[in-house]
Amino acid sequence: MNAPLILLTLTGALAVAVVLFRREATVSWLVASTGAALVSLLAFLVRVDGGAGLPGVPVSISSTWTILGRSLELGAANRAVVGFVFLVAAFMFAGARVARPGRLFYGAGLLVVGLVAGSLMAVPFLYAAVFLEGMALVAVLMLYPPERRGARAPMRMVVLYTLGMMALLTAGWRAESLGSGSVAPEAARTATVLAVLGFGLLLAAPPFHLWLPSAAGHSHPYALSFVLLIAQAGALFLVLRFFDAYAWLRENEALFVAARWVAIGIAAFASLWAMAQRSLARTAVYAVMADTAVILLAFSAMSTEGYQLALGLSAARVIGLGVWGLGASVLQNTGAGDTTEELTGIAYAAPLATAAAMVGLFSVAGFPITAGFPGRWAVMAGGGAAAFAVVGTIGAVSLAAVRWTSTVLRSPRERSLPPLTLLDRLFLGVGILLCVLLGLFPQLLYPWVVGALSGLSGLAGG
Repeated sequence: MNAPLILLTLTGALAVAVVLFRREATVSWLVASTGAALVSLLAFLVRVDGGAGLPGVPVSISSTWTILGRSLELGAANRAVVGFVFLVAAFMFAGARVARPGRLFYGAGLLVVGLVAGSLMAVPFLYAAVFLEGMALVAVLMLYPPERRGARAPMRMVVLYTLGMMALLTAGWRAESLGSGSVAPEAARTATVLAVLGFGLLLAAPPFHLWLPSAAGHSHPYALSFVLLIAQAGALFLVLRFFDAYAWLRENEALFVAARWVAIGIAAFASLWAMAQRSLARTAVYAVMADTAVILLAFSAMSTEGYQLALGLSAARVIGLGVWGLGASVLQNTGAGDTTEELTGIAYAAPLATAAAMVGLFSVAGFPITAGFPGRWAVMAGGGAAAFAVVGTIGAVSLAAVRWTSTVLRSPRERSLPPLTLLDRLFLGVGILLCVLLGLFPQLLYPWVVGALSGLSGLAGG
């Protein structure tokens, strides 16, 4: 037996189960959420290569699964991140009972998280790009279900991910000829340019973000949040693995300086566009883009602490974007809409859902006392242009969130929305509480990233 096969087989079995029980909403919800949580626990606890398998189970489990000349491996370098991705999926599946993102959400979502987990376990790691391409193809089922026709976003996403995969595979081919040690910058230039292009495509950095605004206008908010969280977590760890593998890349100071200025440019672009939107979903999309810029600023610090902060900020995004997606989905499902005109005064008709959407948006913006703020504070502590960029990003995106808060609190319109169930209120209330709790006590979240990075010896060694 081997660990990657067990994890992926269980994920596939869960996907089949939720498809078979797709007409039973409660059963599908329980299978997907508890199943993903159990797979996450398995990834954290399974002992491989000479261990005793699972605690109390005397079965030998191998860390490597070889197939078609390539391998999937679950070990110290990726165990924490694989477990984290499944934990994120379990968190989002749990909220889907209230958000109701569509009948394909659980099945396609399990396939998406399984493919991203496969990308995290791929050896050589550059073949992770192939898994992420497969993830993009399956994500189309979530962003473009049969009941939502006419959207261009999913096809744009697939095209951009395909280009990103090609760029990364070509960069990997070139990098392998250079080796992992130090080389002359001129010799590594082609591989570096291709790698940066590939990562820009996978992270949806401008100008490769074209699918995001379109998806915000056509996709269910919760499905969009899920795809963004899972896909970008996989892309970020692929970036870290790439830099960990090649000393000539992580020792290139000019590259990190360039990354810092590119991040500042992305932050300015995303912040301005976030303030200009009249759609709540598109505001959230540009807020996520600004958050990606902050993650890149943390990464550009060229230190172990910076890499850890990048992972921590990615984890904090899960809470903020998940809670925003939950609140926005409840509003959309009750017929409240998404535009400024439709959401004017909505806080009086749906106070709890509106509060969740606003608190989640403030958290993605990095507003103080929310989950997104502590990581930004740590980035600002480094000083320099990055600190000013982070302050500007927090201010601009928070201003956009303040404008939306003002909109939802204006004089109420005459409208009647369906009442929320007790379960709806419970999930919305817990989401709001989590955003504030993790903002006040970040030690509940950030220490996890130390374990996630410890397996990458090149980066963890500073």
